[in-house]
Amino acid sequence: KPQIQQWLSNLKEVKKSDAYWLEKGDIFLISPSEVVQTMFQSLSVVPGETSLQLFHTTEASKTFDSEYHAAILNALPANVLLEEVVSKGTSNSHPLKMQFLACPPNFTFKLHGHPSVELMIPLIGEVWEKRLFGATLHPSLLAGKSPLPVAEEEGSFYTPPSVNEIAQVQESLTTLLAEKIISMGNKGEFADRPIEEGQVLCNQVSSIHQSYTKNQGCLLLVFWCGVHANLDCGCCTDIAGSEDLFLP
Repeated sequence: KPQIQQWLSNLKEVKKSDAYWLEKGDIFLISPSEVVQTMFQSLSVVPGETSLQLFHTTEASKTFDSEYHAAILNALPANVLLEEVVSKGTSNSHPLKMQFLACPPNFTFKLHGHPSVELMIPLIGEVWEKRLFGATLHPSLLAGKSPLPVAEEEGSFYTPPSVNEIAQVQESLTTLLAEKIISMGNKGEFADRPIEEGQVLCNQVSSIHQSYTKNQGCLLLVFWCGVHANLDCGCCTDIAGSEDLFLP
């Protein structure tokens, strides 16, 4: 753990691991600990070193697997799990994946809405958020607009998008929000709170927040579509607590 913490403290920007796409809807069939360990190795915390393990015993791996699956079951509504996540590998028509986000100290994500469900777990360190309570965007505004590519592999619902395709979706949604939303009005309130190491935060579709780190980096495990629909903080100036948002 100290080795990973030191690596995080030296980062200058967010580093993403390789992703595990859920195009087979197999979230409850996989071993999350095996997936997480493989993704972690792709971060090259120690270049050339492949023996750095997140789980030191079989029991630790089994415990993580059961707790991760329980977190998914507890966080997501049954209809979302049955009608989207498991049966299509999607959320709000966006493809889903597991991935690590390694965040440097004193880093701030832009204020954003969530096009898909998103679970985030700080495995090392903590992350903070300025959460908008009492107001959301409409899910249809952030829904995936283009049909997903036809799967080439048997048993898959779609072919996972490329990095460029994901970036294009984010740019398109961010542009759409800039055009559609001049003001969010005065409904709701922003609240500042931490998500501590090991805690689970579920961001439902269309929820809004701004997440950030303080003086320590954070290794975030995320279950998401890879897209944030960024918002201009200026559209929230009439909402209580918005004066504490990081601008722009």
